[in-house]
Formats: sequence, structure tokens, C-alpha cells
Amino acid sequence: MIEYPRRSILRSLLKTLAKLLVQLLIEVKVEGEENFPKTGPYIVIGNHVSSLEPILMVIFTPHQLEYLGSGDIPIDPRMSFIANLYKFIPIMRGQIDQKGLNSALEVLLQNGVLGIFPEGGIWEKNLKEPKIGLSWISYKSKASIIPIGFTGMNGALKKALQFKRPKVGVNIGKLLTYDEIFPINLSLKATMNIGAEKIMEKIADLLPSEEIINPTQTYPKGLDFYFIFDNGVEEKFEFIDQNYVSRMLEHPVIMDVFSRNLKLPVKVLSIRDKKVELNEVESGVNAIIKYLVSNPGFLTYRFGIESGLKMLNGLQEFTNFLRDNKGKNRFLIVRKKR
Repeated sequence: MIEYPRRSILRSLLKTLAKLLVQLLIEVKVEGEENFPKTGPYIVIGNHVSSLEPILMVIFTPHQLEYLGSGDIPIDPRMSFIANLYKFIPIMRGQIDQKGLNSALEVLLQNGVLGIFPEGGIWEKNLKEPKIGLSWISYKSKASIIPIGFTGMNGALKKALQFKRPKVGVNIGKLLTYDEIFPINLSLKATMNIGAEKIMEKIADLLPSEEIINPTQTYPKGLDFYFIFDNGVEEKFEFIDQNYVSRMLEHPVIMDVFSRNLKLPVKVLSIRDKKVELNEVESGVNAIIKYLVSNPGFLTYRFGIESGLKMLNGLQEFTNFLRDNKGKNRFLIVRKKR
């Protein structure tokens, strides 16, 4: 059982330190602090595009915050020390994690305060589709929800660490009750989906339009793959579901997770317009496949079931193609489509 509150002295010290650092490094405009209830239980939610929102949520929530965090991948090494000190409830994303969900319910049953980012991660800069885990927790606990719209987050942490004092906003919305979120006389699945959509709509209401559909969000056009022969001649080749593999290889957040969090040998897969050893490419692709077999929800959780499965199938086709041609060619070159 997760006891609430826990690690109170340490968490209080961390919150005080974080508040001092934020005041020094960031210009924060806060609106709606009066909307927080006097006591729990309640759930605090917000949009999520960077590592800064969890820090701000802790600082401005008046009660001790118990977080749901990623349990399916290691925490980014740059943030792992603080995360391990604070502690959070790990949730296995991409699968039904009954243990994690029940731990969240235990916090609320003790009149605690839970922090959740319903988008489930920071792999896109746009406001993403909500996951129904939050909806399930709110439905089962009947706890009210406080929505927060975090603005100016893209690149803010990097600027703060460069002492550029970025301007960010913390817009705290009005309390949402159980009856406002969930319809009646519908199936459980329909109730969960409608509840999740209503919750995200309340977050969207606290954001400017450019942070809902972010104009800086770019999508790759795809990749072309070539073998290079000993005489320097290039030969273009294609494989099944190549476009889906291209989308994954060109996704900076996903590739950073593979490299930084999971420490897979994938840096060679991000090299463009330079010839690379086939053995290194094959090793990187096989490392990703091996990981995805152990955590099959990793891609489907982030890109949807159809796209995630096609990415895995494309990777398998790619490595088969490399293996079949390894004796004939030693090098590969990857170029962005123009």
C-alpha cells in the first residue's frame, strides 16, 4: 500500500529548493491558485511537453503531490537523481497496469493528492490524445480534478539552464467534479473515453491555440536508403513498411529514449548523408527489435496500434534485408527525402 503522505520532510525540502531555483531561473506567471481545494482527495492534471511541468506542478500545488510516472522505461539520466529522491508511483505505459492504477486509487482513498499528465509522455509538441488511465482513476475514486494549462514550455528548461529567464505560464482551472466529467447510462468503455475527452478539453481551454496545434511541430518526409559498393556506386533499395521505420528513426524524442534512457547502440541510425558500416546498423536495429519484443506496448502506446505494429514489422524487414545483403556490401547511407 502507498501511504499518503510519505517522505514528507525530504519532499518539503525538494519543493523549497525547486521553488528557489525556479524563482531565480524562470519568470513564471500564475493564475487561478484560488481554485485549489482546501483538502484532498483531488487529482491535478496538465499538458506535458517538457520536463519542467512536473516541477511546476509540485511547486504550485498546495498539498503534497503523489505522482504517476513512467515505469516502462528508465528515467532520463539527467532527471533520475531528483526523481529517485522524490519517488513516484511507476505505471507501465502501453499495457493495463493494475498494480499502478490501484496504487493511485489508494492515495486518493487516503484523501491524498495525485498528479497525472493524461497525455502520457512528451514525444510530441502538440496537445496529444489523452490516455484513459486518468479517466479510470477518476471514475473509480470519484475524486475531483484540477486542470492546469502550462504555457511557454517548449525550450524553456534549456533557456533556464542558460540563465535566459524564459517566460512561462501556469494557468490553474476550476475544479471539475465527478458529475461534470462522466455521463450516465453508457457502457464503461464509452464512459471512460468521453471522460478522457472532457478532461483534455478543460486543459485545452487553458492554452493558447498555438500550444494546442503547435506551429513548430514538424513531421519528417521520410528516408531513402542506399547500399554503397566498393567502387563507390550507390544502389537505392526499399523494404516493406519503410515509411513507418523512417518516421521512427526521424523522431528525435524516441531515438533519444533508445539512446539515453535505454542505452541501446542506436546512434549510428541517426547519421545522415555519410556511409556507415552495415554491421553497426544491423546491431542497432536488432537492439531496438529485442527491446520492443520485451516491451511490445512501447511504440503502439505512442503512435497507435496500427502504426506501432508496422514500425516493428518494418524494422524486422529492414534487418532481414541487411542480413541478406551483408556479404555483398559493407556500407549503407541514409538520406532524408527532399
